[in-house]
Amino acid sequence: MTTARQYDTFSTDYRWLYTDHTLSGKMALDINGDVLALADPKASILDCSCGIGTLAIALAKLEYEVNGSDGSPGMVDQAILAARQAEISFPLKCCVWANLSDHFAKHFDLIFCLGNSIGHVRNKEEMVQSLRGMRHVLRDHGKLVIESINWEQIRKEKTRFTHF
Repeated sequence: MTTARQYDTFSTDYRWLYTDHTLSGKMALDINGDVLALADPKASILDCSCGIGTLAIALAKLEYEVNGSDGSPGMVDQAILAARQAEISFPLKCCVWANLSDHFAKHFDLIFCLGNSIGHVRNKEEMVQSLRGMRHVLRDHGKLVIESINWEQIRKEKTRFTHF
């Protein structure tokens, strides 16, 4: 089963994994506040692992020019629903990172790839293709923010679940 299909399977229940505070996007905004502080108030931002839209919606509420994408159709559907419920509108696309330039003609000032999403690539070749795909839609001197969890440390410390 592919990663996208796994996420499709539980996309309608995904929000139940998180607190209301996390779902509001405030936590992600706080964690990435240093990067956002350096961004222009009208920066164009791509959340290329938007999932159910938590960060993208929070950024849109702050009036950034936001776009979102995810490799899971189910997650994109949930992001569209959440954006509609928040009375926010922005482009959302279902695509893998290697194909971002096929779906977005513009270049972004800032790209977020959070939630350890990058850890879902299958091998080195797919990792390189994914990063190239992100680079192709990143403006010169733009910023790419990737969150990657240190699984070795988690295994060593025998952490069963960490909520960020």
